Amino acid sequence: MIEDLLKQVCVLDFSGFFSESAKKRMAKELVQAGLELSEKEYLSSALLLSAFVSLLLFIPAFYFLDSFLSAASVFFVSLCFLMLFFLKYPVYLKKKRAEKIEAELAVALRAVSIELAFLPFEKVLKEAFSGFPELSKEFKRLLEEVEGGDGIGAALNGFTARVDSLFVRRAVTQLIFFYHTGTGEEGLRKLSAEIVSRHRTKSKEYGSKLAFFGMVFIAVSCIMPALFSAYVIVGSSFMEVTFSPNQILLLFLLVFPLLDSVILFYLAEKKPVTLISTFIE
Repeated sequence: MIEDLLKQVCVLDFSGFFSESAKKRMAKELVQAGLELSEKEYLSSALLLSAFVSLLLFIPAFYFLDSFLSAASVFFVSLCFLMLFFLKYPVYLKKKRAEKIEAELAVALRAVSIELAFLPFEKVLKEAFSGFPELSKEFKRLLEEVEGGDGIGAALNGFTARVDSLFVRRAVTQLIFFYHTGTGEEGLRKLSAEIVSRHRTKSKEYGSKLAFFGMVFIAVSCIMPALFSAYVIVGSSFMEVTFSPNQILLLFLLVFPLLDSVILFYLAEKKPVTLISTFIE
């Protein structure tokens, strides 16, 4: 969704605002994230979209806060926040994509370790890595590169460059080793079991975080607004603490929901990829 929006927004080149090192880093991250945008297109669209959304926020901020300086602060803070989001978004995507590929790789490697004893190496790559949402795309591209004249080793190394994963690099090393020596099935099975073990550990850690942040979410969504309401009532009566109606409305319509959204986004971001371990055991 965000990728489609950025493609539509990209009308001018604003990549000159960014350093060459930042553009090179972004180019690598976009490839690993699976986004079909060049670094110039992505950075230009991100800057333009951030400025546009910040301008939209400036208008209600000026109305509610009754101050140009405060509204300008909202504009610049939102601009910085949105640009930070767009700069980190490919990093988030490449991690999620790597987790999905690792989960699929755990299943595929077990099948590969068995089929390599009976089938040619190229046929195993074609059949054992098919049927997976993410992994199949990469191995389809890999096989196209091999058919186009690249060697198996070069194509596999290209696969590791497109996925930011230590397990993928180790799997490719094992596959290249088998391709040259004809041995190494046991190493593939051990690597598959190691990926499964890691995903189980991450699932347990997520369960602990879910219990804790569930309580935090209740506090932020229910207790904090109630305490703030009591503070406004008591403070305005006895402590001469005053809030304008617009400020109170802004807190309940924007600040508190934003805090809830941050917690929910964190939990969604930390949710591990589901690994169907019954295929492994």
